[in-house]
Amino acid sequence: MKVLTHKENEIMDILWNTDKPLSAQEICKYSKKMSIYSVQQLLHRLLDLNFVQVDQITQINKTFSRFFNPLFHKQNILIFF
Repeated sequence: MKVLTHKENEIMDILWNTDKPLSAQEICKYSKKMSIYSVQQLLHRLLDLNFVQVDQITQINKTFSRFFNPLFHKQNILIFF
């Protein structure tokens, strides 16, 4: 199992502490320290590591937004660390 970086863990904490899937833009609002570009890169990495999944894709005006859910509960992840 992969150990998450501080920023990856911050994104996972945001996803774990919400009751609904979040877009990169929404995650960026919760984390005032990271830019949208950083959030998008980290979400892509978390997707590759199978820590998150794309829950839905929604069109807003002319752009599409992906909404992410964690694949594991926080309690299950902490067991591995």
